[in-house]
Order: sequence, then structure tokens, then C-alpha cells
Amino acid sequence: MRSKLSLPPITVTGRDRKDVVASLSLWFAARPKAEVDDAPRNRTAESRAALRFVCLELLQARTVARIYLERRQRSSDSQLTIDAWQAHRGAIALELSISDWTSVVSAYDAVSSISSGACDAHSAGGAPSVLSASVSSPRINVELLTPRLEAIERGCMALAPYALDIMRDPV
Repeated sequence: MRSKLSLPPITVTGRDRKDVVASLSLWFAARPKAEVDDAPRNRTAESRAALRFVCLELLQARTVARIYLERRQRSSDSQLTIDAWQAHRGAIALELSISDWTSVVSAYDAVSSISSGACDAHSAGGAPSVLSASVSSPRINVELLTPRLEAIERGCMALAPYALDIMRDPV
């Protein structure tokens, strides 16, 4: 006998509905069938490791984004990675609620956006400014970076209860 999968309500504020649908479809695709009982499940070593890797990667991305914001400049070498996320998002989906999953997906969308140069300062014509083209490290548009940094911080906050829980679990 399988238990019913309960879905927590999702607040859609300032988000496009297609983003929520995409996030939900990723969550359902990565999540296996509902558990037999509703008791807290024992985490496998794999899911604990996945949570640790993804949490660490997102915290590092937050630190790098804060440095970019402080310096108003993006480093030319890629310090933002999503390798742990790509490798372990299936295991993460087993542990996160839909709202936490949506926050983490949004955080990684923000990381990808920053690393792709979407926050680089551009001239009025839409092309990269002469200043950003002349230096090896492109200038950052603060108005574009700030909401992405906030999304990364929301993702970190969503992972915090799971990370704290991991610290109490024996390995």
C-alpha cells in the first residue's frame, strides 16, 4: 500500500507560471514513487552526500556572487559551478519539499545566469560596454546581479534545515 503524496501549497509571487510548471515537472521527474509509510525516511549515504555537495556548492556560489557584487566586477575565470547539482539533483529531489526544491532550482538558474554573463554591464545599445570589453574581468550590473544573489540566498535558506539535519546524522 502506498501513501498519498501530499503537495504543500506553493506561493507564486513575481514568477512566471511556466517557471513553476518547469520546476514542478523537474521535481516529479526526479522523485520516485511515494514512500510506503509517512514516517521520516532513513537517509542513505548517497542522499546525505548529495545534500552536502549541493549545499557546499550553493554556499560557494553565494560567496562568489557577494564578491562580484562588492567588487562590481565578475572574474573572467569560472568560479561558479553547477557540477554537484547536475550530478546529484535526483537524490536531492528525494529529500526536498516542492517549495524548497523550487527555491534551489531558482538558485541554480541564478548561478547559471551569472556565470553566463547575463549580469554583465552593457552599454545603452545592448552590446558590452567598452570598459567591460577592455578589461579581463567584465563589470557587473548591480541591478541585474542583486535579484540573482537573492535567489541564491533563498536556495541556501531552503537547504539549511537539511544541512543542519545532516550534521546530526551519523555518517
